[in-house]
Amino acid sequence: MFSYCPKCQSKLADKENEQFLECLNCNFTYYFNPAPAVAGIIICKGQVLFNVRANEPSKGMLDLPGGFVDKNERLEDALQREVKEELGISIDNWRYLTSQTNLYLYKGITYPTCDAIFVSYLDEMPRIEKQETEVADTLWLTPDYDLLKHIGFESLRKGLSFFITNKKKTFC
Repeated sequence: MFSYCPKCQSKLADKENEQFLECLNCNFTYYFNPAPAVAGIIICKGQVLFNVRANEPSKGMLDLPGGFVDKNERLEDALQREVKEELGISIDNWRYLTSQTNLYLYKGITYPTCDAIFVSYLDEMPRIEKQETEVADTLWLTPDYDLLKHIGFESLRKGLSFFITNKKKTFC
């Protein structure tokens, strides 16, 4: 990831620890902490709202609305912001479901993430105004295990699988 120390610009050894990088010249340590991200399972009349990704990674695959958490932003606020940006709808009745780890490849760099997944039930299907630059299409689909292979990220496949397995016990 790095060839030179971000603090003293000394050449770094080729070997990187999986958890951190340490400069032997100035003792600067850089930790490879995961970036927080959020996703929402929006349910109405037994169906889940999916985005079709307009961009890489996983362009053309199914995705849940959501994205990265900004600096000084709570998870719930990030999810409300992302859903408003991507779909033009406001939802404020989110319930935490689970978290999953993920690797997000962007411009040749793999970023570790920790994805917090929330659930919201709606009484009526909302009028969606999708963000064309991020969302190619939106689809309401019945959540089942066959659908999982069409989801672009492993963390969201695991989160949706957890939801399918546990929805009758906890979330209805």
